[in-house]
Parts: sequence; structure tokens; C-alpha cells
Amino acid sequence: MTLEGQLPELGTVVRDWRSRRRLSQSRLADLAQVSARHLSFVENGRARPSRELLLRLTDHLGVPVPQRDALLVRAGYAPLSRPAPGPAPAHPVTRAAVVQGIGGWTPAGGPPAHRPGRCAMCDGGVLLGGPASGTRTPGTGADGTGVVEAAVEAGRRALRSAAAPGVDALLLATATPGRSGGAAPRAAARLGLAGVAAFEVSASCAGFLYGLASAAALVTSGTVGRALLIGADVVDGGGARAGGAGAVVLGAGAPGQPGAVGRVVLGGHGGPSDGTGAGAHETDPARPGPEARGELLRRAGLAALRGAGWEAGQVDGVLAHPAVPGLPEGPPVVCAGGHGAAALPSLLAGAVAEGRLGAGDRVLLAGLGEGAVWGAAALCVPARAAEPVTA
Repeated sequence: MTLEGQLPELGTVVRDWRSRRRLSQSRLADLAQVSARHLSFVENGRARPSRELLLRLTDHLGVPVPQRDALLVRAGYAPLSRPAPGPAPAHPVTRAAVVQGIGGWTPAGGPPAHRPGRCAMCDGGVLLGGPASGTRTPGTGADGTGVVEAAVEAGRRALRSAAAPGVDALLLATATPGRSGGAAPRAAARLGLAGVAAFEVSASCAGFLYGLASAAALVTSGTVGRALLIGADVVDGGGARAGGAGAVVLGAGAPGQPGAVGRVVLGGHGGPSDGTGAGAHETDPARPGPEARGELLRRAGLAALRGAGWEAGQVDGVLAHPAVPGLPEGPPVVCAGGHGAAALPSLLAGAVAEGRLGAGDRVLLAGLGEGAVWGAAALCVPARAAEPVTA
């Protein structure tokens, strides 16, 4: 087939991706800095886009690497990703997962999930929907606000912050038990993302970090163009409901740019857990004490900083969960607390929304869950501001 003969197919693919992202022709034209008339000609196969225009279009549409390169070839250009001759370098770093949007949500009447404090889950709170939560609907709070609802609220705010109406995958980190039918696919459907890959990550209070590692790998490998990662938990701590949700939108970018995810370090010691989320973890003889937890997080945090090429003194903020000693000292923003898998993303969304962290600031996230599992991540704050996180 001649190049001219492939233009209609090229235009159809561009139009399909635009429809998938729910962007109007005029909106995509504005983002790509081209006239709506020219974009219409491209989509109708009447004009061949320049290589630069095609790259701008695929970037704003969040087209994964393999499909982007296929479009370049179809338009008659060399693919952007071309393997170098000879053996590949041991650790090639050409792409990074970049936070493009951030959002958080706290249910009305509950304690702010984005403020430092004690975790209702770690302190013996009951994860709503667990065996100790009576006759309540699985994953649902006393007022009907559950994990799916919290995830949808935070996810919607993150999508608005990123100006990204569509993503290719949704990951939901949560420790709330008793769900049926899959909370992640239901949250995706409520967000208008029906049909995208949607699954849950379970690593207790460290779940957001495990989800961050998974979502970043999906993006940097080119498996997806954008991913929405949500951490959500709703807990009942002695009659006082707490929790909420936080979310980030991840896309592809360059290492070191605002929003770039650096090194993520994960670990666990395999201690026993009753799996109900019903508390009493402090009496578990296999559960590390406060000093041991601090040491676990300190080691993970320093490893994440080394992997990102940062020194402890170059960090602008530390967001940790739970509140334990041993983390790097001195940053102007130091938060500890929150609830369950929502803790870290809620703390991050709150700090950004309130201006305590700004674009390009270097942040260390560190979390430890029951069992114990732990993780830490180095992250640059994205350029886009977060919305207020309270309901």
C-alpha cells in the first residue's frame, strides 16, 4: 500500500484515540497547537501530519509506545524507539512514570485524612466491611460512603487535575475486606472508564506504594499510556468514622522532571496477620515494635533516595505512615498519619493543595503495613495543583 493509501487508516487511528480520551476535535487541536481544520484533514486522511505534530498528538492522547511507533511508521517516519546495536545497557533510564494529576477526598464529618495523626486502622479501628462491622454492606460506611465511593471522588479530582479524561488502567490500593464484584472495575465504571484494565492492590497501609511501583512499570514499559492509581480505605475507630482516598494520574515522561517517580523500594518480613483489619496488631508478637518499624522505614527511605540520586538534605518533604522514628530529619514538610492505603496519597494531595509542597519539590514517601510490608518512593511534585481534599 502506498503512503497516500495509508493516510485514511492513520487518520482513523488518531480519531479513535481521541474518542477514547473523550476529547473534542477543537480541544485536541488546542493542546497540539494546530488548527482544528488541519486536524480534521488529518483524521479524514486528506493531510499527512508532520512528525512533530504526530508526536504532539500521541503525547496528549497518551498513546503507548508500541502504538505510537506504529503510527510513526504508518505516516512514513522512523519510530522514536529504536534499539541500540549491541548489548543493552544494564540499567537504561530513558523514560519515567510522571505524576500528571493528583487528587484527594475526605468524607464530610470525618477527621481530615490529609492531616498528620494516628491511623484508625493501625490503632485498632475496624475496616468497614470486615467481619466486625455488623450488618453493614461490605466496604460501606455508616452513612453509605464506602471504598468505591471514596475512590471515585479522589479519582475524579485527580483526572481533573491532570486534564486527562481517559486512562488505560485503574489500580485501587485498599485494605478494606468483604468486597464483592471487584471494587476497582466498579470504580472505573463510575468514572466513565468502563472497559479499561482495573484491578486491586492489597498491601495494607503500604498498598499505595505497591500500587505506585505497579502503575509506574505499566507506564514505563509502554503497556499503557496513562494509569490512574487510587488509595482508598474507610475505617471505624471506636464509632468515629475516618479515612478517605487519594489518587494520582501517571503518564510517561523524562526522569527528573516535575512529577517524575524515582526509585520505589518494597519489602516485607512475612509476619502473621488475622486478615480482618480488626486491629489488635500491637499485641502481635511478630509485629515489629516502634523502633524496629522506624528502622525498616529508614532503610527503605534511604535506599529510595540513593536510587534517585538524592541526598537526605536535598529532600523538601517526608510523608510517612505510620508515625515512627528513624526517617530523615530536617525537611520543612514532615507528615505522619492518615488511614490505611489512603494515608500516603491523601497526605500528598493535602500538602500540594495547601501549598506546603510545590512543583519540582523532592518528596520521600514511606509506609509500613500490618504483617509487615513496607515501601518507600522518591517523587518530584507535579506542576499541576491539586484540588482541596475535603468533601
